[in-house]
Amino acid sequence: MSTTPPPETPLPWLQRRSLGTQLALVLALVVTVLVLSLTTVITSMMRSQIERDKGAALANLGRSISTALGKNMRDRMQQVNLLAQSGEIWADGLASPTVTRALSRMKLTRPFPSWLGVADASGVVVAATDDLLVGRNVKERPWFPAGLRGHYVGDVHEAKLLASLLPPHANGEPLRFVDFAAPLEVAGRVVGVVGLHADVHGIRAIAEAFLPKNAAARRVEVYILTRSGGVIFGTDPKAGIDLPALAEALAAQGPIAPEEQARPAVDIAWADGQRYLTTSWSLDDYAPEFALGWKVLVRQPVEVAYAPAMQATKKALLVGLVSALLAVGLGLMLGRHLTRPLKRIASAARDVELGVPGAVIPHADDSEDLSHLSSALQAMTVRLEHLVEERTAQLNEAIHELHVLGEEQHAMLDNDLVGIVRLNMSTRVAIWNNRALSAIFGYSMDELRGQSARMLYPDEATYEKVGAEARAAFAEGHDYVTRVQMRHHDGSTIWIHLQGTLLKERPGESLWLMTDVTAQHRYQEQVEHIAFHDALTGLPNRLLLADRVGQAIAATQRSGQMSAIAFMDLDGFKAVNDLHGHEAGDHLLKEIAKRASATVRAGDTVARLGGDEFVLVLGPLRDQAQCDLILQRLLTNIGKPVQLPGGISATVSGSIGVALCPQDGDTPTVLLAEADAAMYEAKRQGKGCVRYNAG
Repeated sequence: MSTTPPPETPLPWLQRRSLGTQLALVLALVVTVLVLSLTTVITSMMRSQIERDKGAALANLGRSISTALGKNMRDRMQQVNLLAQSGEIWADGLASPTVTRALSRMKLTRPFPSWLGVADASGVVVAATDDLLVGRNVKERPWFPAGLRGHYVGDVHEAKLLASLLPPHANGEPLRFVDFAAPLEVAGRVVGVVGLHADVHGIRAIAEAFLPKNAAARRVEVYILTRSGGVIFGTDPKAGIDLPALAEALAAQGPIAPEEQARPAVDIAWADGQRYLTTSWSLDDYAPEFALGWKVLVRQPVEVAYAPAMQATKKALLVGLVSALLAVGLGLMLGRHLTRPLKRIASAARDVELGVPGAVIPHADDSEDLSHLSSALQAMTVRLEHLVEERTAQLNEAIHELHVLGEEQHAMLDNDLVGIVRLNMSTRVAIWNNRALSAIFGYSMDELRGQSARMLYPDEATYEKVGAEARAAFAEGHDYVTRVQMRHHDGSTIWIHLQGTLLKERPGESLWLMTDVTAQHRYQEQVEHIAFHDALTGLPNRLLLADRVGQAIAATQRSGQMSAIAFMDLDGFKAVNDLHGHEAGDHLLKEIAKRASATVRAGDTVARLGGDEFVLVLGPLRDQAQCDLILQRLLTNIGKPVQLPGGISATVSGSIGVALCPQDGDTPTVLLAEADAAMYEAKRQGKGCVRYNAG
């Protein structure tokens, strides 16, 4: 009678081991698989969440810096344009003291301008801050020929002519500039170029202003690169990156979803061989008119970004190793009679591994050893749960840190100086606005939200004009910038610096920045009035007189009629001033100014040159007889007694000399000189009369 041999096991070496050994090995395997499964799933989830959240934070930082850089570049270009278009500065020539003072004042108004200057049409510098490069020829420098053709912004370059004239940086870096230039036109003709060399340390200041306080601890780094990959700003000036590889990696992410607020970051290797979470923004997206091709890169080492996940993984693996060793020890202590309870425990362990809801390791009372084993596995499960809770807490802490960063960015948008509103492009209805906008216009936030922007404009014409100009600028791919009068809630008008831009991530919407510049505008008007008017009488002074004479000559040439320039000197004023004092003399001059202004026509000009000398610009005139009528009426009015302070009465007369345009000349210099000579002839002939130029 034959016996059937037992079937062979796939692992004969395991069959030859004791039940305790088999149980220990099985338990070790179950615990290891359970720990690795939980560790893999939770680490993967945590890593994905960290990559999304920290990538979004890095992207928002890069976008903020790119936006600020674009605005700074426009401000610099506008600064040069305003200087080039300020005609009164160039009235006395390109090398006049007025030009030098204006350049020095403008340099003080902005940080980091290393040099401001003016070159004539041949390329010779005729005026500059601190007189640097005056007399040098800059026609070979790129900014000069480009500035003759139009507005110009150049890429970063090391200093050439100024390298030996300006003090070096304290850190030993070479001087590097960004050039701005604009043509200087006088009377419709380009006579030179206004140039500005801005130190790239200004770009460094912008980037550093947006870096979080804990950026160094978190190893968050910002790099600003030129089109060719040169470092304008960065923690490591020698850092490099393969820009085409970065562009390919970003493109592989696919288009940005409408609900996403920022461009995602990518995990990419830099030139130092390390991998970084990296996001890239192009300055051309925010200042396309300059086409510089600059890139703003924000990076963070992946080992720092994923540090919480890595630490949690190491802890989980350590706990798993300890648990596996414990399982082996307990298995060796168990007897071969524990097969049935072991199966129950193994089945429960598989349920825990599979994540079955409510699955727990049962407590075994079959023997003391099984009781110890089940208790140990239960403790291991609790420890793993605690580990999950710990890693969840770490994840929540990371989310809280990102929330704090978001609040900081929200505070930037909700500052007290700049009003911000997001509009629907088609209806121009406010979708969102910050508190600063409400404060500027005197409305509550709820009163503005959902309302048309028309309520902020003083009239329909201004509202439609801004809308049409903005749509045209957006269609050309530009931001819209202007200064416009708008309406406060109380009905008063305020001056607003207005800047609008399309939101690429929100199609059909635009973002508008509004700054109240009413005080600045009023101050500018006061400065202009002081610059062009006599302080005592309020009449136009020499500067404004020159402009009015030029306008009268141009009007005469257009109309074919004549105009007159009349010099008037008061007879008897010195005696009043000497006898009754300067206060009485000033009172007399102000009264004569009022009478003269009331005598002439609305389009005529009465100016005071100084002392008791006045100049009248009359025009257009049909003939000399009309001029005689006005001047005789003037002599009659100023000859009437003037009541001075203290009950004193004084009487003066005037001697008037007249030059006619075009009979006596067609330039301001000739006409003023002829009128002055005729005035002295009137004094020689007895005063109190009118004399025309004898020719």
